[in-house]
Amino acid sequence: MHHVDQKTVFRDTVVGDASARAIWAQIGHIAAANRVYVTLVSDDHGSPPLVADHGLPTTGPEAGVVDALDWYGTWKFGDALTSCAFRGEDCAYALGDTPEQRFMDDWSDGVPVAPARVSLVPGTPVPS
Repeated sequence: MHHVDQKTVFRDTVVGDASARAIWAQIGHIAAANRVYVTLVSDDHGSPPLVADHGLPTTGPEAGVVDALDWYGTWKFGDALTSCAFRGEDCAYALGDTPEQRFMDDWSDGVPVAPARVSLVPGTPVPS
């Protein structure tokens, strides 16, 4: 079993977050209420562990494994951003550092999966 430190921040050892930070630097003209920097978090509380790394977005049905990071990370954010932008719906799942945005499901024993981290500046958590 691949072991990750429980509740460790996303670690992409292939390309890192340089591209995300470069994009963020170019979107300062977008109102702060309409942008947040979201970081997914690895969690090895259960089995198989949830690993937030470079391969995360490709763990969909074609790879044979769909996990909470797919459903509540990649797909939830993509769907919610589209719905919010075009219909003004589901914005709580996409923006605002809300419980709906941070929620990543529960393990089978009821323990919450490590929540997504939301910040206003890349790498800096939003103060609670």
